[in-house]
Amino acid sequence: MSSESTTPYGALKTALESAGFEGQIRRAIDKRPGLLVLQRLAGVDPTTHIILPNRNSFWVAERQGQWYIKTWANFSYRVPADTDLVALCRDALNARAIPLHVVPDDIAKAYGLEREVGTTFGQDNALLFPDPPPEYI
Repeated sequence: MSSESTTPYGALKTALESAGFEGQIRRAIDKRPGLLVLQRLAGVDPTTHIILPNRNSFWVAERQGQWYIKTWANFSYRVPADTDLVALCRDALNARAIPLHVVPDDIAKAYGLEREVGTTFGQDNALLFPDPPPEYI
């Protein structure tokens, strides 16, 4: 069994990759599983077969059983425990043709996301989220 499949991100990554998206597990500075970067690449939408000119991406993270979405504008959203995380990520990835700066209001409302204020999962950004590689910006 790979170390990737033993993280909280393995099943989510596999499910979204089988739906045509891409996922990359990133480690925090202290080498514990940090987050999963998800993206929809330019190409053909797997559902509608429409050609997509750009890509969308954001991060998801699990902390002590609680899931979060983090956007590239440094906003964190708490995901309710009973949420279908695969469906949420799929809808968010299909929502825009550019990386998410905020979760669109309709998706936040539909999934009951709560935006956190003044913190990233209650911890310091530098520890949990080392700078993303240029290809994800």
